[in-house]
Amino acid sequence: MVVMLVKKLLACIAIPFVFTIPVDDPSNWPGHLEPFGSKQNVVQIQDIEYAWPSAAEFYSKYVDKVKPVHVRGVYKHSKPVRSWNDEYLLQNVEASKQNKVLVEPNLKENRSSTGKRASFFEFMSTYHKQPSLIYSPMPQYLRKDLTLPEPLRCNVSSEDLVAANLVMSQGGSKSHVYNDDVESIFCALRGSVDYLLIEYTKNKGYVIDMPQGGYSTVDVDRVDYVKYPYLRKIDKYIKVQLEPGDCLYVPYRWYKQFNSYANNQGQSIAFNIWFKHTHRQNPPQCQPTSDAISTLDRYGYSDDREEKEIEEEEGVVGEGNEIEKEDGKEITQKQNENILYHFKRYVEVFTKKNITVTRFYHIIKRDPLINHEEYKSKFPKSFNILIEELLDADRDHILTLHDFQMIEKDKGSPRYLKMIQYLEYQTARIEDYIEDLDESQHHETIHEFDRRKMEEFKSARAFDEL
Repeated sequence: MVVMLVKKLLACIAIPFVFTIPVDDPSNWPGHLEPFGSKQNVVQIQDIEYAWPSAAEFYSKYVDKVKPVHVRGVYKHSKPVRSWNDEYLLQNVEASKQNKVLVEPNLKENRSSTGKRASFFEFMSTYHKQPSLIYSPMPQYLRKDLTLPEPLRCNVSSEDLVAANLVMSQGGSKSHVYNDDVESIFCALRGSVDYLLIEYTKNKGYVIDMPQGGYSTVDVDRVDYVKYPYLRKIDKYIKVQLEPGDCLYVPYRWYKQFNSYANNQGQSIAFNIWFKHTHRQNPPQCQPTSDAISTLDRYGYSDDREEKEIEEEEGVVGEGNEIEKEDGKEITQKQNENILYHFKRYVEVFTKKNITVTRFYHIIKRDPLINHEEYKSKFPKSFNILIEELLDADRDHILTLHDFQMIEKDKGSPRYLKMIQYLEYQTARIEDYIEDLDESQHHETIHEFDRRKMEEFKSARAFDEL
């Protein structure tokens, strides 16, 4: 009886226990407010020592398999690694003044800001005093000092090679997290580079938040998981340390971020070759091309033609004027508005008919820009909101040339800029989706091809055994 009374008394005075489910607070995640990739799962990739694989091996083993590879020391004895000090780079003063580069006025890449076109001479004269960096087509007179990576020399034409870029700063530069719609070989020449890679297929959809520029707005020095919680989904990071003379093959559309470090002369110099993404390219056996006839200046690059057009336009834009950047390329405001004019032409075709907002939405769905059978049913409904809120300027639910005239009169206003930005964003999403579909169809074809070859092989073995 006494025991029962004691138990009842304890039950009356006991402090009730409240069970709470712990909240998964992003501010407590490993790596919050720390450098990008610093506390995540990091893996290594295959190294190749001091020699390029053959063209056939490079494409079959790495490009087609979407597999990065670190090639050590292939440019270790090249002239840039040995001799590209400031004095050497400026010994041809006239050429350095004629070659233009896009200069970013800080060491931390910021694609939302504007860059400035300047001569390579001007950049070289100031980059030790004022933090700045360039990621721009390599000046022509320097290309004779570098050879094209050996796997790219077979049957190379100006249609295969996209760009030969120079990446240079005083050291301490940091790129965005970004990706490119090209294949890439990135090589350190003077100073070192820490390179992070993220596989595209497994992580697409939550790494990039600016598809129209192909980059993320996350601060790579202080990753805010409260603001960017989806970055936690990244399954793994590949980290590669590039020393002078090392190269890294970066597969098509893979995400990347790099930090540069200066040598003892305060230089960080790298170069980057972009080449077109192709499906199951199988370069035929070819005789190795000697380095003497394989320098970068002996090849053509599609971006060089665009660069020439930009220089020809400088009479209109104005030398040294600030111009907008997108994905590392310069674009004028007029080019930026082409998307708007692209949609305006539909209204011009139907000038004698009333086009309701709903009808315009269905017309745009058949636009050649997005005319992909598997995408039609997934056309983003947010475009309908865009049409209603932005294109229908007079809010009468009918689109006419009058709406576009009202919009054009409103150039420079927050509403107008918002519309241009939104159009770019949605168009980039569409392009990404179509490219992903094409890639998935391609890889299905590869698997079918492999199965067929295996069946043929087994049949041949069975025939031999008979």
